[in-house]
Amino acid sequence: FDATRKPVNIPLAHTAAELRGGLIVKEYTLQFISVFAAGSAEMAQIEASSDWKPLRVDDEKKRAFLVDNYTPEYRNVMFLDDGDDLPIRRFQREWADDEGARFDVVSRNIPFRLLRARIFAFEGNLGGLGLYVIEVRHCRPEVRLSDLSDLGRALRVFATKVRSSVGGAERSVTELIQSVMLAGISVGEGSRVNQYSGSKLKTFLAVDLASPENPSVLHDLLFDLGCFNPVGSANGDTSVTPSDEYLESIVSRGVRPFRNYQALTLFDSFVSIGSNLLEMPYQRPTWDDTYLRIYVYNLYVKFRCQQLMADLHRTASRDREQCERFLVRFDTPRISYNFLPSLLHEDMRRGLEVREELEALRRRVAALSKLIDEDYQKRTAALLGVVSVLGAVQGVPTYLAYVPRIQAVL
Repeated sequence: FDATRKPVNIPLAHTAAELRGGLIVKEYTLQFISVFAAGSAEMAQIEASSDWKPLRVDDEKKRAFLVDNYTPEYRNVMFLDDGDDLPIRRFQREWADDEGARFDVVSRNIPFRLLRARIFAFEGNLGGLGLYVIEVRHCRPEVRLSDLSDLGRALRVFATKVRSSVGGAERSVTELIQSVMLAGISVGEGSRVNQYSGSKLKTFLAVDLASPENPSVLHDLLFDLGCFNPVGSANGDTSVTPSDEYLESIVSRGVRPFRNYQALTLFDSFVSIGSNLLEMPYQRPTWDDTYLRIYVYNLYVKFRCQQLMADLHRTASRDREQCERFLVRFDTPRISYNFLPSLLHEDMRRGLEVREELEALRRRVAALSKLIDEDYQKRTAALLGVVSVLGAVQGVPTYLAYVPRIQAVL
């Protein structure tokens, strides 16, 4: 990206009004991700539901592809279970395109339907954290960029009200997730991991535009879609139009591996936009599944860091050991043998501030270790002082009688 802000050269076919939402979308994937408590009770609910099916890689060609292209420490977490005893389970459910899966955003009258949902459950000593992924589609036959932006901006907020297309009571996005998608599992205030989700769902969006766009236009659209501002805000004159300096500071963090698209990870979103992005049969699963899982992986690492830091206590040596095991297993700067997945992984780590979270946890563990060692030394010195006095007063036999008690305390 050019560090110097330049005027946007909009093609003549696109007036300012068209740029502010009229661009036609050829194909896209829009998915929302957040966290839920994946304890034994919650996972029993998922297993008892006939809607959820185990998500496995049974195709030998796909398995070979994963082995050839992704490192064991990553692929055995997100795809396979080869030679790894980590308690991770994956599930998927899909919705038929009927009235039961169609809803409207009440305040904006935006029609959408549920497409599929997936669960990645990190159980047991991995924190009992589950990440759910919900994919939706806009119901209009021709989708404009502003339609996707409006839908994403509405559904990423837990409090947004929606209603079934066949009528009925309004419900919040939280209630929709709990009652329709997750078999009654709580994701709101009743969830013990709610404190890590924030007020918004994380968003994964890949957009294939109907016609190629000038790179400077994509540059501005990255900001608009990443922040879910109205399309055209970055180059407009609105209350959310950024300064040139701030715009560059944000968008320059992204990646542009090829001329046809650009990608950017921000704190709550990942966005890729361009042309010929989802055109070929292999491209859609590459983005809506393979690259999505890189994003889910980094979200888990971030959520787990926050959970471990919240649970750390001054004398909790067991908590310290859990943290050390987590850091050894999940601080993975490289997940693939190929450049593009590695590039996206690094962009996601940077945008989600995963590296900062890992370093903060590492510093917290080091500080806790120091405190535990200091306490141990103080207790040892005090007990040895008492025993020395007893030994001097009552003799060696009395001293020896206290040795087992000293060992038990230390």
